[in-house]
Amino acid sequence: MAGKETGATIRVWVPGCASGEEAISLAILLAEARERLGKTVTIQIFATDIDSGAIARARQAEYRKASPRMSPRSASSSFHPKGQCL
Repeated sequence: MAGKETGATIRVWVPGCASGEEAISLAILLAEARERLGKTVTIQIFATDIDSGAIARARQAEYRKASPRMSPRSASSSFHPKGQCL
């Protein structure tokens, strides 16, 4: 990301995404890196899975509590209680 020009697009593909947690984890990491580097780039994440039911559940964007390994800042800025989305 450091070498990307302003306005560039970064595309990431997550195959076998199952619940979508992998894709959201990458989204959080990339958004934090973009902020830390002060970059103005677009991030696109494409998540796929052979199980259409898994994709349907992932699209609901409802996840269990954040991982204890996630910083409190990341958790509070990335996840919101059901019905309280921004």
